[in-house]
Amino acid sequence: MFAGLLHFDWIFFAKKKSFLVLLVFFLGFGLFTSVAANFPFPETYKNSPYVITYIIGIMSLMCIFSVALLAAQSLMREKDAHFDLILYATPIQKKYYLSSRFLVIFGIAALTFALYVTGLLAGHQLFSSHDEELAALDVWSYVKPFLVLAVPNILFCTGVLCSIGVLSKNRMAIYISGLFIYFLYWGIAMFSNSPLMASAAPVSAASMDVMAKVDPFGLSAFFEQTQYWTAGQRNTQLVTLTGNFLFNRMAYMAVSCLLVVFAYRKFSFVVGKDRKSGKKAKEDKTVLGLEYMPVPTKNSGGAYSLKAGLSFV
Repeated sequence: MFAGLLHFDWIFFAKKKSFLVLLVFFLGFGLFTSVAANFPFPETYKNSPYVITYIIGIMSLMCIFSVALLAAQSLMREKDAHFDLILYATPIQKKYYLSSRFLVIFGIAALTFALYVTGLLAGHQLFSSHDEELAALDVWSYVKPFLVLAVPNILFCTGVLCSIGVLSKNRMAIYISGLFIYFLYWGIAMFSNSPLMASAAPVSAASMDVMAKVDPFGLSAFFEQTQYWTAGQRNTQLVTLTGNFLFNRMAYMAVSCLLVVFAYRKFSFVVGKDRKSGKKAKEDKTVLGLEYMPVPTKNSGGAYSLKAGLSFV
């Protein structure tokens, strides 16, 4: 059953023209970034591990919007087609139904961002006008930041937005939540003097330590680990899964999984006001559980024949 649901959810997106447009957009945007992005890091190559990690970390915030669009289409499609009552009446199991939706949304979001990273790599190799701006190609410099920054961020966005969609069963709630997370993140970064902001002043070690732990997208942890790197280190070293960076990634992956589990436990195959708590449902069952009593009837005799005849008058 699970494999069939997974295939069905994948086909739902794969057959859409908008899905192909999304794939082409991310690939093209990666190519555009490789050409247009110029960062003021002195004596640092455009394709250095530091710059690539910086770009992937910043651009992973786009996943908020891609996940919101995917979740709204996937989780709300039965409701929009008024097919939810029929679906919920089938013997489909909740664990298979929800897990297939979560996995397909996460997988497509990861696939689209992987195409962005592919476009970034291709652009660095194809469209660079000055060879001295580039270091030798190192594919791992693109793959590792994708795995340690982008994938956990996509998982976090999927956990938050899909949980909201499953519990609210409302398309607008998903969109508003995505926008709220995005602007809240940048608002906090602006008012907390985050290293993300170009005009940010140096922050204390204690403040940086706190931000590195609580930043849900891991960028503050990346800046904390690399804040004292020289140009030579930026050109050769990759961020490592140690200290606050490791804590941050593990913590928010755990938060994402807990949100999915919470949504799974609260979700039920009911529609609108028909949803009741377990205690209320038990009380209703007790009230309605009356003993069957046969009612005697008489369907013969003169009186019965007379009443039957008069009923046609």
